[in-house]
Amino acid sequence: MERKSNLAGLAVVAFLSFAIPAAAQNFYQITNLGVLPGGNCSLPRAINNSGVVVGDSGTCDASGFFITTHAFMYQNCRMSDLGTLGGSQSSAQAISRQGTIVGFSSRADGTQRAFSYFQGVMSDLGGDPSLLESAFAISGWQLPVGIESATGGLGAQGVWYFNGRTFKLPSYLLNPPSGTANVQHVTGVNDLLQVTAALSSGQGEFGGFIGLVGAPGFGQWTPIQGISGHTQSMPGADVIPRAININGHTAGEHDIPNPRAILSTNPNSSAIDLGTIGNQRTISAANAINKNDSVVGYSEYQADPGLHAFLYNGSTMIDLNNRLINGTGWNLVEGTGINDNGQIVGWGSYNGQTKIAFLLTRTRSPAAIVLPCQSRIALP
Repeated sequence: MERKSNLAGLAVVAFLSFAIPAAAQNFYQITNLGVLPGGNCSLPRAINNSGVVVGDSGTCDASGFFITTHAFMYQNCRMSDLGTLGGSQSSAQAISRQGTIVGFSSRADGTQRAFSYFQGVMSDLGGDPSLLESAFAISGWQLPVGIESATGGLGAQGVWYFNGRTFKLPSYLLNPPSGTANVQHVTGVNDLLQVTAALSSGQGEFGGFIGLVGAPGFGQWTPIQGISGHTQSMPGADVIPRAININGHTAGEHDIPNPRAILSTNPNSSAIDLGTIGNQRTISAANAINKNDSVVGYSEYQADPGLHAFLYNGSTMIDLNNRLINGTGWNLVEGTGINDNGQIVGWGSYNGQTKIAFLLTRTRSPAAIVLPCQSRIALP
């Protein structure tokens, strides 16, 4: 069931804006990022501080699952197809502050390779040409991180890329004194070259993941503690970190057994339970974090089936559907990225389209819409 913004309620909102603190007055203007030609769906994955959005667009089935994808860049009100490395598919996962995009793409022979894209050119990031490569994040030093594996994902291990080569991320001492394991999932990196990752332990309560954060300079791993009061079978068990900011703070989820969005400011201390926008039995998960510890993700909503995109502003989890000033026809499902200026990207349903990328821009004036790609529109 779709939720639509109540434009008739804007008069009430405008009145209340004079009576509430400035920090609580933020509303959002939504921009529909559209789809690539021939596609019917889109999914943004990241936004940098210049407001450039990257992600995937292509064709989806009725459930919203991708059948075909091409990486896209959205800039200056236009979605551009980044192409491929010669194959049929590509996926953009992250963008640096300088505008370098990383992800993965198929070659003409079908082999999946990590790519970087800058100033109109997509390049193979390198590594053993016979292996599968995927880049998932990139630091401000222009150093991408990702996963390298053999066919079928065998022997997967975390790597970082430089000058056409791959370098292994540290292994983790899973079973002391000598039982080490490679991380199999790399999710983020900051400008201190701290990496967030997870490995499959085979022992966790729900899925067997160990959540980890690295020391600066691609250093050794520390397991991330979960929510206080939940007994973990081992340090970091059942934690999946999704992102890291410049302060080394991580956001992700902890299965307890219902997943809950978490913020960890110190891996050796209990993580903060960000809660839900429904009741305590509903689920939530965090996908991205900015330098101010603002977090976005998704949560179940108790009065409405399905998921809603949320913003955690440091103290409260906010349903972003309730902060739109021009959201008629939209149901915001998931927040996937946030930059240091507070711009948010994610996806939702729009007028019957199952998965469409959106961009949210903050405003403290709900009386009018000023979109970067449209003229000023006065609301009734």
